[in-house]
Amino acid sequence: MPYGQMDDIPAILGAVELERMLRIARSESAPQTDLVSVVMPVFNRETIVGEALRSVLDQTYRNFELLIVDDGSTDGSADVAKSFDDPRIRLIELPQNGGVSAARNAGLRAASGLFVAYLDSDNIWSPHYLACMLDAFRTAPEATTAYAGQEVWEYLPHLDCDEFRFLRAAPFNRSRLERRNFIDLNVFMHRRGCYNELGGFDESMRRLVDWELILRYTACRPPVFLPVTLCRYRIARADNQITFVEDYVSNLARLRLRMRLPDLRDADDAPVTPLAVFVHARDAAAFARWRQANRAVVANYRHLAAAWPQGSEGAAGVGPDGEATAFPSVSAALAAHCDGLRASSLLLVNAEYVLSGRWKQVYAAAAREGHFDVLTGRLYTAEISTQENSLPEDLTPSQIEQYIEISSFSYRMHGNLARKAPYHCLVFTPESVKKLQLSAACSQTIQTCLSIFFGTHDGHRQVLYSPEVSASLIMS
Repeated sequence: MPYGQMDDIPAILGAVELERMLRIARSESAPQTDLVSVVMPVFNRETIVGEALRSVLDQTYRNFELLIVDDGSTDGSADVAKSFDDPRIRLIELPQNGGVSAARNAGLRAASGLFVAYLDSDNIWSPHYLACMLDAFRTAPEATTAYAGQEVWEYLPHLDCDEFRFLRAAPFNRSRLERRNFIDLNVFMHRRGCYNELGGFDESMRRLVDWELILRYTACRPPVFLPVTLCRYRIARADNQITFVEDYVSNLARLRLRMRLPDLRDADDAPVTPLAVFVHARDAAAFARWRQANRAVVANYRHLAAAWPQGSEGAAGVGPDGEATAFPSVSAALAAHCDGLRASSLLLVNAEYVLSGRWKQVYAAAAREGHFDVLTGRLYTAEISTQENSLPEDLTPSQIEQYIEISSFSYRMHGNLARKAPYHCLVFTPESVKKLQLSAACSQTIQTCLSIFFGTHDGHRQVLYSPEVSASLIMS
């Protein structure tokens, strides 16, 4: 954390603790009717598995089964598990070591609970973990997955103790998850239906298997995020942690090959109400390049207009009829275009970007799902390639993070709601188009127009950021 933010740590910890206490209090009176299957793989952890096992048995939510999968241990790990006399414990002993994915899958096959949770044998849950997670599912019955934050501690062998390092917790963001995993499996829970529909862990991978599974299970519906810490993740508590013994690069390469990125030139022919389009460009050549790069958009969208500065003589452009037209300014051209839309939504795009083909579909789905004023998506300024072991960064999350007001737009649709957004590509609802027209009439440039639109004092604009749509810089 930057030095300038160090003073915020006590306030952050206090807020997290208060939220944790509120959620614990709410969960205490909830019924304990749903069975939870807890899957714990073990391999040569006889000195520490007992602590993890005890943290499960100490849960305030009592309706669970603990499936301990001994993955061919050669020490006394299985004996430690057998020493606990509790009918909820089921020990599955595999004849040989097959890796953590095979062990977890063995537990999943044996699981009978409506929900599934995971705890590694070197970590520890808070006593209220299961209760709080199930409470989250009760408040969001349509959700299929959920996750919480955790404390990260490091074992110091010379002192034989754990030392606190940092908190790991962040609201869900699909594009960031595709670049780096910020959800730990030890604080991730899902309905059993996810396994039935999507399968278990990938046994061809020896590392990053939790990331791969979380990406798969959250692809269609975003998870519920609990902004509390309910687990102690312990670094270096075991000599055979996967982090230290399995290769990262080769497993990352396998994961990248499976990861589906948005096709920025995907065809867009679904029967959805078309969007009007206004393109603001540097010059006529830039608009011509945009038309070529966005052929699917040009073919399938209606009321396409564009404008660009024309030196000191105002602006030039083309209207929906394709005729060249002169305007006092680019923003005046936008105002004129808005005036002729007649209660239509509008896609306002910078001519430097090529669009994904799903803006219409995502806008239509979002309009059915909840309220927002403006829709935006991913922003890439580097070429996207699924053949390389690297991903360009979606720049939108970092540009809106300080403005986010609601981290989950819907449990059926990915997205965050923010007060502002970058100006590269925006879809305005019919109600917002009217306000955009007024802002354009008071401006000389698109930048000023949007600054006025987002800065007016008649209430915050609700900007929906959806990672299901994209805009990528046109490469020359």
